[in-house]
Amino acid sequence: MKKQDFNIKTKRLTLKLVSIKDAKKAFKILVKYPQITDHLTFLTPKELSETEGYFSFVNNLENLSELVWGIFYEDEFIGQIGLHDIVYESFLKKRTHDSANFGYWLSPEYQGKGIMTEASKAVLAFGFEKLNLHRIYAKHIDVNKASGNVLIKCGFKFIGTDRHSAFYDGKWWDEKLYDLFLEELKK
Repeated sequence: MKKQDFNIKTKRLTLKLVSIKDAKKAFKILVKYPQITDHLTFLTPKELSETEGYFSFVNNLENLSELVWGIFYEDEFIGQIGLHDIVYESFLKKRTHDSANFGYWLSPEYQGKGIMTEASKAVLAFGFEKLNLHRIYAKHIDVNKASGNVLIKCGFKFIGTDRHSAFYDGKWWDEKLYDLFLEELKK
């Protein structure tokens, strides 16, 4: 697949694999709204070079282990969404996993408008239909109820709580775990 084969269009959005040229836009949002990272697995970047380094790491189309799309609304970068830790086959080649970890963030200016649900459904469909994934899973910090709501709207099933599994801001947090299979994806 070529890079343009990963572009996704929805009714209101364009999703494009992030590139180094998107790093400045993402950095500006994350610095302006540091609360975005309060319940994510990364800290607010202090330097543009941190965001550039991450954007240059993801989207290696040779091994497809991390796919991260920029979310564009009216041609403006407003967040990102991705399939992470994509595993097609174990190194022992005895069994296949065909799974990915799903994650996202969105500028607060665009939250509460159904944008993340719209983007999520499109990326999930891409993962199942184009990448032939068997299972997509996601987790969020217990207090991030909005993230759980997005997952439920997309058809994810709550599978349990991973107690004290994430250490942020000097304390341990529980994480809510969800998964989704193709036949459960709500259209």
